[in-house]
Amino acid sequence: MTGTESHLEAPDQPMLRIPKSAHPTPTDAVRSSRRIPVLAFAGILLALIAVLVVGTQALGWFGTTGQMTAGSGERVVPAAGADTAEIKGWMSLQQVVDAYPVSQAALYARFAIPADTPLETTLSELKESGASSLDVPTLRSWIDDGAPASS
Repeated sequence: MTGTESHLEAPDQPMLRIPKSAHPTPTDAVRSSRRIPVLAFAGILLALIAVLVVGTQALGWFGTTGQMTAGSGERVVPAAGADTAEIKGWMSLQQVVDAYPVSQAALYARFAIPADTPLETTLSELKESGASSLDVPTLRSWIDDGAPASS
């Protein structure tokens, strides 16, 4: 027997033959069987988003108040005669009196604002303190309906 003839002869062990009717399925790789639970994946994703939002707000790169302009970072002040839809809770009473046709006395009387309340008080601070009946949607509709003009 020469070296070239040995591979043509039958091996000592029988060859494994799969019947044609069988449909073998390949096994998955070892790493693909390691799965992350759906709830863990969702939790990690939500935590990542929360960290990004809080981090960018802390660094001053992202804000949601509408108080500053995006480009220059200057404080937004509504111009006189501005649309009442621009009234926001972060605005002070002084900004409302300056930008809209309403007098301080009429504003204080209509919303039962205590007389000793400074004009620097924001609308949201008034609402949260419970010292007044003022809320932003009511203020907007009151001005739209023709609040007494400032003198």
